[in-house]
Amino acid sequence: VTSQGAVISATASPVTVNLGTLGTLADDATATVSFRVTIDAGTTNGTVLSNQATVTRTGDTTGVPSDDNGTSGDGLNPTLTPVYTEAPTPVLGKTQAASSETDSTGSNVLIGEVVTFELAFSVPSGTTRELTFADTLPSGLAYVADSARLRRTSTSLNAALNPGGINSADADAPVTLVDDAHLLTSGQTLSLALGNIINSDADSGTTEQYVLEYRARVQNLAGNAKGETLTNSATIRTLNTLGVEQSLTPETVALSIIEPSLTLDKSVTPAALLSTGGATTYALVVTNTGTAPAYDVCITDPLSTDWTLGTVTATPSDANTPTDITLDAAACGSDRLRFQVGVFPAGGVLTLNLPVSDTDLSSTPNEQLNNTASATWTSLPGATGSGIGLDAAGTAGTSDGERTGAGSGVNLYTVSDSAQVTINELNLTKSVDDTRRYAIGELATYRLDISVPAGYSVTDAVIEDALPSGLLYVGPVNRVDGNSVNLTNTTLTASASASGTPPTLTISLGTLSNSAATAQTLSLEYEVRVDNVAGNQFDTAPLANTATLTFKDPRDGNTEKTRTDTASLQLGEPQLSLTLDAAGPGSVLTGLQAGDVITYTLTLSNASGAGVTTAFDSLLSSVLPSGLTGVTDSLVNTASSNLSSEALTALLATLSVDADGLTTADSGFDLPAGAAVTLTFQATLDAGVLSGETLSVTTASVTYTSLDGADATERTGSGEPAVNDYQASDSAQTLTIDSTVAFDKTFLPNTRTNFAVGEEVTYRLKVSLIEGTTEDLVLTDTLPAGLSYVGYTLGAGSGDSLTIPFDPDTDLTVTPATGPSATGQVVVFDLGTVVNTPNAQRDDDYLTVDLIARVDNITANQAGTVLGNHAQLEYFDAGGAQTLDFDANGDANDGLQPLNLTVVEPTVTLNLDQNVEALSLGDTVTYTLTLSASDATAYGVQLVDTLPPGLAYVSATGGTPSIQDQTLTFDLAQLAQGASHEITIMARLRADAVVDVSQTNQATLAWGSIPDADGTPDDGRTGSDGAGEGLNNYATSQSVSLTPTTNAMIEAVKTVSDLNGGDALAGDRLEYRVVLTNTGSVAATNVVFADPIPANTAYVDNSSKLNDETSGSVSGGVLTVTVGELAAGATATLTFQVTINGSVPAGTVISNQGSVDSDQTVPEPTDVDDNDTNGDQPTEVTVGQPISGGGGALYARKTVNAASVATGGTVTYTI
Repeated sequence: VTSQGAVISATASPVTVNLGTLGTLADDATATVSFRVTIDAGTTNGTVLSNQATVTRTGDTTGVPSDDNGTSGDGLNPTLTPVYTEAPTPVLGKTQAASSETDSTGSNVLIGEVVTFELAFSVPSGTTRELTFADTLPSGLAYVADSARLRRTSTSLNAALNPGGINSADADAPVTLVDDAHLLTSGQTLSLALGNIINSDADSGTTEQYVLEYRARVQNLAGNAKGETLTNSATIRTLNTLGVEQSLTPETVALSIIEPSLTLDKSVTPAALLSTGGATTYALVVTNTGTAPAYDVCITDPLSTDWTLGTVTATPSDANTPTDITLDAAACGSDRLRFQVGVFPAGGVLTLNLPVSDTDLSSTPNEQLNNTASATWTSLPGATGSGIGLDAAGTAGTSDGERTGAGSGVNLYTVSDSAQVTINELNLTKSVDDTRRYAIGELATYRLDISVPAGYSVTDAVIEDALPSGLLYVGPVNRVDGNSVNLTNTTLTASASASGTPPTLTISLGTLSNSAATAQTLSLEYEVRVDNVAGNQFDTAPLANTATLTFKDPRDGNTEKTRTDTASLQLGEPQLSLTLDAAGPGSVLTGLQAGDVITYTLTLSNASGAGVTTAFDSLLSSVLPSGLTGVTDSLVNTASSNLSSEALTALLATLSVDADGLTTADSGFDLPAGAAVTLTFQATLDAGVLSGETLSVTTASVTYTSLDGADATERTGSGEPAVNDYQASDSAQTLTIDSTVAFDKTFLPNTRTNFAVGEEVTYRLKVSLIEGTTEDLVLTDTLPAGLSYVGYTLGAGSGDSLTIPFDPDTDLTVTPATGPSATGQVVVFDLGTVVNTPNAQRDDDYLTVDLIARVDNITANQAGTVLGNHAQLEYFDAGGAQTLDFDANGDANDGLQPLNLTVVEPTVTLNLDQNVEALSLGDTVTYTLTLSASDATAYGVQLVDTLPPGLAYVSATGGTPSIQDQTLTFDLAQLAQGASHEITIMARLRADAVVDVSQTNQATLAWGSIPDADGTPDDGRTGSDGAGEGLNNYATSQSVSLTPTTNAMIEAVKTVSDLNGGDALAGDRLEYRVVLTNTGSVAATNVVFADPIPANTAYVDNSSKLNDETSGSVSGGVLTVTVGELAAGATATLTFQVTINGSVPAGTVISNQGSVDSDQTVPEPTDVDDNDTNGDQPTEVTVGQPISGGGGALYARKTVNAASVATGGTVTYTI
């Protein structure tokens, strides 16, 4: 448009564009107007520029305002452009907004659970280009079809692609997105494109957001197991100002899978009965050692019908109590015993006691009766969980449904255990507390129970217990029962020995006999230690341990018999995990500067569920890398779980933050299974961080032990030997220091681009720095020929916070050293390594070099000359040497453009006028000299006016001259551009001037380009060379001439008559007659007659005539008639009429006298009697008397003998 000349005014506001050249704009036709503007330096960060155009046409001068988005439904809004002096930080938030299950709290999720996510993008004012939401689901988390919704929090938002019709929706009213049309799926990544986004709200105090909502299901897959983390990562993609796609640092939400894990322990007491029958009790202990509730639990036992079942009791634990217990549940199958528990909380215990009896066991002499109980459960309540619709789980057991105990694939929520009753024989039962997990180095107690029927006796009884690899015998063996079983070998410790690898424990019992009337039990206990060996790990299978009892039965010919039983010991270990995340200002980790505070979030957790034990003596640390200093006392506990307030307080008391980072006291702290703590602490970027540097990552680590306190048998995190691997670590994200070093050059003040010859111009070279360190900074300014270096001023925006090691004696070079130079000058400032210490302000992070140069007084510098000035900045950052070249227009397509200065020169015009061209001897002339300045201000303006010899100076206005003979000199300090100054000079024509010999007045004007200019090359330009081609040619001159003449004289005779006749009475009309006669020898020019209308009369309109032609006008009570030129000897006759007022009394004298003047004469009064000897007398009429030459009235006349007189002459007055 500009190239077509359409812009009418590019400097005024508003910018006016003329589209008239397009003619008529047809229906549906468009006209595109584009123009560029430059944002003012110093505009505050975050300022929103609001711009709205108006188009008018013929017949509509009001016009139609422009709209930012083309959608009139939200009004016609201005286009908003945010201005950022620092890179803006788009804000994206991702949250877990809802869940289908209430029993999973926080980020914990169950298999089959449906979770609702929200992605909220805060839209800045103005236009965001090509916005796309992108969310990548981890494996194991599946998008729920047709669940995507989009809403906007304000109707000021408009999306070009308008997905789901969002542009028509009310604020916070969600619209449904169509899968594969709006919401696209590629693998596990969901994306929603909105196109260009316009936010029409310029209010920085409000936040406008687009919120994307969708649901995802935790799938029933093998990879989804207890303790697994499903991390969901979301970002937005936009185009930057260069059209390059950029993405935000992803926002993540981590879900932790929790699962139930039931154990079933079945035992029977007593375990040996005679064939004649008896009573015993089965005990079923079900424990949820997992991290989540178990649902729809079925506990079944196919108890033989030979047993008579007594009253079954169910005893739930007081804490974490199982609920909805049904003792005979048809939903749990057809076994004789079928119990159901609706909700079995984590940590809950249910004990079932089943008393049974039989009066005849003879059918199974010398045999064992085996009996097995089982339990199954699911991950969600009911068939599809708690949710309905989109929140409901799929078919149970499938990948989209809940996990079950069906027994195939991943549906392994089932457990079983057996117990035996021996008939007519000894029975051996081995047990260990298998409802718990044993840590490395911990002691476990095994129990051996030998049931001896009534009246029964055996000999040579020996127990051999083969310990598995990973267990060490500690001993001793102790008898712990109080029954009446007799042993011949009562010294068990002496008889017990362990040998071999792994060891086998041998206990010689000798003869066992039971003389009681009922079965008795011999109980032995001994301790083993879980060895700190590589084979003992968290996921090691239970350590099975089989005990064998051999004995001789006298009833059967001392036949040697054997009884065996196995017990399994489950290992446990602490499972600490550690995450460390960093967040800078605005949650970004790039573009950082010294003084920025980095907030580290550290989460330390011990896994929950079966197999996890307490981590003891934990030592947590996070050592900060070079460039970061810890903020003392910045440690804050932001979250914790499964820790009592006392335990949390004790833990926090061991931690501290100092300059080096986070440390733990030597005593350490303990973290129970399932416990977690989240901490934040802060560090500040030091002033020594280098522009563009990527800091070494900050790491955090923790070591811990398996037992409390120092114990040689425990497992530690020392790493020596390798089995001591109790340690965890994590590294935070990398921190990148801002590499944005900006360079700009302007005039100072920035409103000027035009400079006069000799004037000093100041260039401001501004280097915007990071808060931190910028190395080897060098500024080079190339002055063109026509400019010479004068000096500089070095400035620091942040004052003492900015350290610049600049020494002008060694670090400033000017080549060539002096100017003016035909090739210009190169000025180099070696500023060295600049350290900008942080001061909590970002608007003063700069240094300035104000370079002062002079516009040289050389021939090449003429009005309109353009002097382009280049500059360059060099420095080192973490990426090496960097160079920034100044470019005045920032357009890379037209090369590097200099900062242009235009030379201006003041032009002063002189106009000399005189008020007459011919002048009688002794008369005065007035010269008017008008000085007008253009293009620039003129300084030292001097006007020299030389009067001709025939004129004598009288006075002047507009200045006081210095006088030397006939030369008058006027001095003005300056004459501003566009200003004028007027000087008048009055002079008198000398009496001895020669008539008809021209008198010429010569005026000469000179000025300078700057104050006190002296015309030398290194100063301002003057008029010392006079007007013309010389260098110092600020001068001009003018002259005018006049011709002396002899004295001119105009006689004016005035008479009056009464047109009514007779006496002059009130109401009569009087006519005055004036005859003008040029009695001189030359023509009189510009002859003007003036006559005040006499008192007590009224002028008769249009009665004034000149030579019988109507002429003249009355203004302010004075009649003025312009006669023009009156030749020598010529006459002119004037008449006019008045009416005597009706109320004038008789005797009133009406007196009237006018005067005539011209360029050659002095004013001459009218005379009633044409007699110069008695002076010029007024013309008078007495009311009530006839008109006569005087009517006997008394008069006084005063005359003078000369119209003018020279200085020192004599004049005579006659009265």
